[in-house]
Amino acid sequence: MHAIIILSIVPAVLGVLLGSPSGAVALSVPILAETVAFIPKTASLLYISAYLGYLIAPTHLCLVFIAQYFKSSINRSYKYLIPSTIVSIIAALITYLIT
Repeated sequence: MHAIIILSIVPAVLGVLLGSPSGAVALSVPILAETVAFIPKTASLLYISAYLGYLIAPTHLCLVFIAQYFKSSINRSYKYLIPSTIVSIIAALITYLIT
């Protein structure tokens, strides 16, 4: 697989599963160490992918508390959260490709 896809998917999936960006980065680095050379731009793409995965995770406590406080379902918040996450990852990928 291409390095950009791996650097985007693996940390994002781990961020969703763990509900922690630091945990996703800590697990992604050893997994990807053999396939990707870590330079600043690859490390930044890995981190932003992990963080965006964390933001959309149902285990993200801020998301749960806000939904509970406003008496809204988490599914309704995804209507706004998913498009902004897609725009953010596209901006990160463009920055990765330009630098």
